Amino acid sequence: MAKDMGAATHTFNSKTGDDLVKAFDGIEPSVVLECSGAKQCIYTGVKILKAGGRFVQVGNAGGDVNFPIADFSTRELTLYGSFRYGYGDYQTSIDILDKNYINGKENAPINFELLITHRFKFKDAIKAYDLVRGGNGAVKCLIDGPE
Repeated sequence: MAKDMGAATHTFNSKTGDDLVKAFDGIEPSVVLECSGAKQCIYTGVKILKAGGRFVQVGNAGGDVNFPIADFSTRELTLYGSFRYGYGDYQTSIDILDKNYINGKENAPINFELLITHRFKFKDAIKAYDLVRGGNGAVKCLIDGPE
């Protein structure tokens, strides 16, 4: 999905961080946005960063993880944390959507609707929450307003 939306150049499906590091084969990004919270992705993100790079942990990693802290000192990396949204983010999102769709939905450079993986009627809202809680591939669930 990230590739389809133009937000990623590399995506991987691996069980170990070392496999992911090898897959990058010398590619050293200056910024890594880690959005999964998966321990192997956190590990990989840190290991592949260019010296002086920035690592952004987006969302909640869901508990404690082994973290390659020595890399931050020896390679002078910077760690940022971002949890969901902050002041002004809604307006920023609205502005981005307005700009994206200014020439109509069919001419939009980014199809944000790809993020909506499930849609529920208002009366079925509990099912939507259960799906998200279960972690079974739901990216964004849209709950329609009451009829």
